[in-house]
Amino acid sequence: EKTGMGARATGVVALAWAVTAGVAAPEPPLWPDRFHVMSAQTTPGGKDVVHLFYDWPGGRNLNVITGQALERAGKGTLWDFERQDGLTFYYTPRTRECRTIDMKYGLLPPTWLRDKPAAELVGQGVTVGPFRCNVWTKGESDTPGVPFITYYAEEQTDRPVRWAFYSARSPPAARGRHAARSLTGRHPRHALAACPPLSRPPNPTSQRARS
Repeated sequence: EKTGMGARATGVVALAWAVTAGVAAPEPPLWPDRFHVMSAQTTPGGKDVVHLFYDWPGGRNLNVITGQALERAGKGTLWDFERQDGLTFYYTPRTRECRTIDMKYGLLPPTWLRDKPAAELVGQGVTVGPFRCNVWTKGESDTPGVPFITYYAEEQTDRPVRWAFYSARSPPAARGRHAARSLTGRHPRHALAACPPLSRPPNPTSQRARS
């Protein structure tokens, strides 16, 4: 179960947001079919840097994670490789360990914020570092009245700037946030043969998607 990305939404959404009256509300953003984003993440073990390589046409999503807990464990870098057929592979190049889990669901589609029930616009013109952002919430967490995700997108480009997941089951140290630092059109071309299952092509017929 992936809990490291859980995040406390209180404090993130407890701002005095107001949707500008008289202006047509923007639609929830769409993800590019392929992109690379670097983000900072807080987990129970400390702070991580995550390079996310999203490849919807290729049916794959790769998170390359480095962080304090991995270094303390002597593992260095973790590759979290997710496929559209529902399989996820956890591979550590330093130790050559490879673990496979069937998550029973595929990738988030580029339309996931618009898919019903669509994300709700809760703020406009919210400043996050140098960015002016629209703020969206979607889903319900296991705490009544608290959204599952709060998502910040740059007003002019819709590119992701920050997102926060919430789960009351996650330990307090896990309740952090992802803050995107860069966004490009690149996607990974790593040699994945070191973990044999990674060399198998994803099943393009699988349409299971995360809700």
